[in-house]
Amino acid sequence: MNILLIGGGFMGEALLAGILNSEEASDLDITVAELDKERQDYLRDKYPIIVTKSAHNALRDNSPDLIILSVKPQQFSETVEPFRGQINNSTLVVSVAAGIPLTTIIEKTGQPLSVRIMPNLPAAAMEGAAAIYFAPEFTSQQKNTVINLIKASCPTLVEVGSDDEVDLCTAINGSGPAYIFQIIEAMISAATTRGMTDTDAKALVLQTVLGAAKYAQTSHSSIQDLRTAVTSPGGTTAAGLAILQSADVNMTFDSAIAAAYARAIELRA
Repeated sequence: MNILLIGGGFMGEALLAGILNSEEASDLDITVAELDKERQDYLRDKYPIIVTKSAHNALRDNSPDLIILSVKPQQFSETVEPFRGQINNSTLVVSVAAGIPLTTIIEKTGQPLSVRIMPNLPAAAMEGAAAIYFAPEFTSQQKNTVINLIKASCPTLVEVGSDDEVDLCTAINGSGPAYIFQIIEAMISAATTRGMTDTDAKALVLQTVLGAAKYAQTSHSSIQDLRTAVTSPGGTTAAGLAILQSADVNMTFDSAIAAAYARAIELRA
């Protein structure tokens, strides 16, 4: 399979690394189109791929089976307009551009076989979560082709059926790592304020967050039951949770997600 990745930035590289670690990697020919010269050299040195400056030339010289558009939303139109009409009818187009609705992706590329995905930062560590929205023309086999490639860097992949759902996922898994980083930062700060070294605090907090998430993934209990199980009446956890609950942390998170969701809709409009 021939793959053209347009945009070798951070998220593009995360998806590239995942694809190269996938079971299909040995059967893939990958070209990356990246404008920045330093990024070109970096990608060329690190990965067994072809790196070019021009997506237009890459399309002229080759006929990719799959194109990944990992570009900033404001660069989307100028990136895809020059090669409109150069894409084969069977080429699958995957857009990672935030805020660009599926109908616009299809219109601008001229390719009905387009799909919109919303991955997140942990994809760089092969631990990403992503939402995916396929155009109705996709066959089951074509869907599986895209899913298998994306799952290498985003093991949790949720298929949705509208741009509204992608926008909600943008506020959940797209922005979510920043919320978790905020919690991590606050916990580390609280520990160091009370005399713990930054190194020890960071190690303990990061493993606590990682361990809690992994335990929750493997447990058959609800998240609420897990929280209750670790909270002994009158104990230290109960004392700490009482402060969070008095601050209405659930409502705070609800408001944060609502604001991110509303902004995602604004960007799409």
